[in-house]
Amino acid sequence: MDNNDDCSTNIDSEDSFIEDANEQIRMLEHRIEQLCRLKDAIVEIVDDSVWPDGTTVVKFANGQMERLLPNGDKHVTYPDGIQAWIKRSDHSEQIQLVDGSTYSCYANGVQKRCYPNGDIEIKTSTYVKRKFASGKVKTVYSNGVQEILYNDGRLLFKDGCGQLIGENHLGMK
Repeated sequence: MDNNDDCSTNIDSEDSFIEDANEQIRMLEHRIEQLCRLKDAIVEIVDDSVWPDGTTVVKFANGQMERLLPNGDKHVTYPDGIQAWIKRSDHSEQIQLVDGSTYSCYANGVQKRCYPNGDIEIKTSTYVKRKFASGKVKTVYSNGVQEILYNDGRLLFKDGCGQLIGENHLGMK
């Protein structure tokens, strides 16, 4: 066996070790930078920021305020008035926008949006359903098929191109 081969293998492994060490140092520097930014952003964490029930309140320089509840839930109020609730108990999130609409996301992947005009949209992995304030309900399935239920009980089915493929009447009043 040639000594040069052993030498190049040792140099390669040393280079690899140095590259790994440098990458770890870069990652640590990035984390330290993030922590410093967080430290600079925090305005108030004082003795009175922990309420008698165990809720911790953190106020940031940009006006954001977070309430960390004893059960692990979090309530965030952003400077622009948007509010978010992150529930540890059921792994859901709810966001309320300043216009009054809400957006909820649940652990099972279901998303729900409620609009100020009364419309509600539910999105799952297999369909998107929009319940209009007028009472009309439109469901679009993942295969493109549409189901439209009107207030009078008329039910239409359309293919992915929007062509009528079926009609029924549910006898609603």
